[in-house]
Amino acid sequence: MYGMVQDRPVQQTPAPQGVRAPDDAADGLLAALLLGLLWVAWVLVPVGLLLAGLGETLTFFGEAPTAAEKARARERYAWAAVVALVLPAIGLVVSLRARRRVHAIAFGCALTVAGVVALGVTLAAGYADPDEAPQPERGVVCQERSGGDSDCPGG
Repeated sequence: MYGMVQDRPVQQTPAPQGVRAPDDAADGLLAALLLGLLWVAWVLVPVGLLLAGLGETLTFFGEAPTAAEKARARERYAWAAVVALVLPAIGLVVSLRARRRVHAIAFGCALTVAGVVALGVTLAAGYADPDEAPQPERGVVCQERSGGDSDCPGG
């Protein structure tokens, strides 16, 4: 009976809790790498876009930024807000899918903070735009010309 092939399927005991199968370990490593990259990107990319927008509006020698420079700066600020919202959302999805609770909580908090900041900046930009401020009206000055006639109303 030593050379017989076993007819019954081999029953495997489940792995102890906390021990992952080899496929799970590779998926876990990939998830950890992706989550780490998302954290780094969330910190660096929006800040880089904000600094690029600020660089567009810097002036030297008393020159004011042109309308095109202001438009490019606003576009970079908008992209910074979008990236600051999208990256934590992706991180939240990945961490929930990888069942990493602490990362999910952290990305949820990051998404909340980014949303509040983006909403505040959007509302503040809507209330005060220096380009839209009313310009003071220039007064009408009446000057008498030689010969005694003037174009002033009332004489």
